[in-house]
Amino acid sequence: MQPERAIIQENANASGMDGIHYTDRNGNHQRVQREKAESFAEGEQRQMTDLEKANAFINDLVEIYKPVVKEIEASMMMTKDHYGEYMNVIGQGNSNSIRQLTAVALVKAGANKDGVLAALRIMGVI
Repeated sequence: MQPERAIIQENANASGMDGIHYTDRNGNHQRVQREKAESFAEGEQRQMTDLEKANAFINDLVEIYKPVVKEIEASMMMTKDHYGEYMNVIGQGNSNSIRQLTAVALVKAGANKDGVLAALRIMGVI
């Protein structure tokens, strides 16, 4: 579920002073000076760019892990849902953040979701 964005609407008041009226995530109506609102809008744009970069990175990982997942899923199951094999792949990350990104990429590449989740639980990542 994506977080709701603030609804921003530009307005001019009766005295001709520019201002920005918006409704925040909690439904409260606010008015801020133009400079603050432009800074807010730039921040929202940066977040979108960072999100797009993260998605591109994960998609690159998916392409890297597709042959690995195909090989794991085609192999004889030594542990339930191949969690042992997925622990081996996920465990190569040197931090929990990297391990979580690897897990997301594995599932998107077609890995057994239950096996990946079991590996994460056993490793104490989640």
